[in-house]
Amino acid sequence: YATSHSSAGPYVRRFTHKQIVVHITIVLSFLLLAITGLPLTFADADWAIGLMDLLGGQDTAAWLHRVGAIVTFGYFAFHLLSVFTDMFINKKRGFLWGWRSMVPQPKDIADLWGNLKYFLYVGKRPSFDHWTYWEKFDYLAVFWGVAIIGFSGLMLWFPNVFCLVLPGYALNLGKVIHSEIALTAAGFVFMIHVFNTHMRPEKFPMDVSWLSGIVAEEHLRRNRPELLQ
Repeated sequence: YATSHSSAGPYVRRFTHKQIVVHITIVLSFLLLAITGLPLTFADADWAIGLMDLLGGQDTAAWLHRVGAIVTFGYFAFHLLSVFTDMFINKKRGFLWGWRSMVPQPKDIADLWGNLKYFLYVGKRPSFDHWTYWEKFDYLAVFWGVAIIGFSGLMLWFPNVFCLVLPGYALNLGKVIHSEIALTAAGFVFMIHVFNTHMRPEKFPMDVSWLSGIVAEEHLRRNRPELLQ
């Protein structure tokens, strides 16, 4: 598949510059949160102790972790504001239903079923539009992750404030939720998302469209023919 800039053109712009900047911000803040948070989850492991020392100690790692959290809340709020502006001020259509929508639609269920049959060699590979069902899953997972991990993280960051309205054991529950869900998110990103996006044979070693925003038309014609219609 033609995915890199070494492929023969023409090229099609798939991501806007704003989307590229937001995605890079997500990547950097997520890596910072993972690097500073995972050593706490596995505090007894030798690698965790060494990484914590490399980060400058527990206090520095905690400060960096909170910086990553602030950036996360920042890009989340910026994205929501951008969507609100496009929908209600710029009057753009299709955010809730249509080609630009990240809301799961009946076609996504049909594409999932078609892909399962394709994997089992009992059907043809389905044709995809601008967003596939797994990309919508990744997108919506950020909302779920920021809400669950972010809220529980705020509980641990400001325990005295939350304990004004919540019982003390809520902090223990928040710690378990924050740690386990964050570990699940990190595992999914590193083992599934990164592999599917960059490590597959047709994309290895990297699909550079997340940096350039452009994709070879040949790649889209093979994988997302409906996008070109």
